Order: sequence, then C-alpha cells, then structure tokens
Amino acid sequence: MSQPCAVSTCKRISRTLCYGCNQNFCREHMIEHDLSLNSQLNPLSDEINALGERLKSINLENAIGDSHEKLKKWRVDCYKTIDDLFEQKCQELDRCIAKKMEKQHEKISCIRVKMSELIQEQEATHKDIDSLKSTLRDLEREMSKIEQTSFQIEIKSLIIDDSLIHIEDSDINRFDLSSISPLYKTINYTRENWAPLACNNRYLLIHQEPNLCLVDRNLTIIKQNSWIYGTIYDMCWSSALNGF
Repeated sequence: MSQPCAVSTCKRISRTLCYGCNQNFCREHMIEHDLSLNSQLNPLSDEINALGERLKSINLENAIGDSHEKLKKWRVDCYKTIDDLFEQKCQELDRCIAKKMEKQHEKISCIRVKMSELIQEQEATHKDIDSLKSTLRDLEREMSKIEQTSFQIEIKSLIIDDSLIHIEDSDINRFDLSSISPLYKTINYTRENWAPLACNNRYLLIHQEPNLCLVDRNLTIIKQNSWIYGTIYDMCWSSALNGF
C-alpha cells in the first residue's frame, strides 16, 4: 500500500524510503532531504579541520611539563640517596683500614720510645734486644697482613618497583578517591584518635605510648625508647641536624 510523503504539507504519494531516518518521501522532497543532509557535511568538515588544527597547536610542554619536573626531581632524589649510601659505605671501609693502621702506628711509637730510652741509657741487655727483635717481627707480620688485606663486600642488586610511580590522567574538576594508592602495609596503634609521627626517606618515627618507636619500610620496629615527658604534639625530621 502506498504511503504519503513524510512532509506534512505535501499531498503526493511517497516514491522512496530513506533508510537512514526510515521516512517515506516523494521524489521532490527526497531530493530536498538529500540536499539538506549533504549541506550539513561542510560545516562538520570545517569543525573537524578546526579541531585538527587545535590539536596541532596544543603545547605538550604545558600539558606535561610539571609532571616531567616531578619525575626529574624523583630521579635526582634517588641518585642522591644512592650517592649518600655510597659515601657512607666508603667511609665505613676507610675506617676499617684506618683502625688497623692506627693500631700499628701506636705500636711503632711505643717501640721508638723504648729504643730512645735504651740508646740514651746505654744499658741494653740481651733480653731487651731479643724483645725488640721479637716485637719488630710481630710488626712485620701485621704489616704483611695489612698489605694483603681484602674485604668481602656483599652487594645486593637495587630492585626498582615499577609501582613506585603511578601515572594517571587526572580530572581537574573532580577529586577521585579511587586515584589514591592502595593500602601498602598497616601497623597496630593503640590510640583511637591521632598519632604524632615523622619520617625521612628510610624510617618512620611514631609515638606508641609509652615509647617512641623507629620503624623501617616493612613497618618493623627496629628501635624504641621510653617517653615519659608527656604529650607530643608534633615532631619532624631535620636534614640540617640529620636527626628527628
């Protein structure tokens, strides 16, 4: 059965169906319908071209510059942590060998004093000479050990966890609680309200009555001291003093 044209003012019988909008049109209004649809393409094309140009003009440095700076600062801080540990261990190694050297210097000084006394008094006995020779042989053996000194150094590979840095596109108009990092570890705490605490890049200092507790990254208490001086309202880490 023939259908009327979809244009309400048209009395003609429809000749074709527009499958896009599922409407029947007569020949004349089908042409107008096609022209109307096609006429919308040029403005849309202009909008697409404008968006393309807008995309080209976006300054990526402005978009991610701050994030790059944060990553660079993190890298510098990590390098500094490694350098600090390197210097600490180098000094520890130097102290080990210096302690051995100092001990031998003290022995040599004692022998020199003894020698000076014997030379000054001109009353050396065979026993004195034998004692000096024995002491010198001992020193020679100790120096040979020092010359052959080697240290067994166990170095573990530095493991970098990729989850240390999490990158996610943020919506500046909304604060998303799901963007907060997931729970890592927990520590039991007896108080029900708040806890004074402070940290550096290696340890956490927390007041767990009646003690001040030093906690490592695994939330293991490695040291604690009794605190009997009342409420602690705040505490912090001082880089200048290198202490809490």
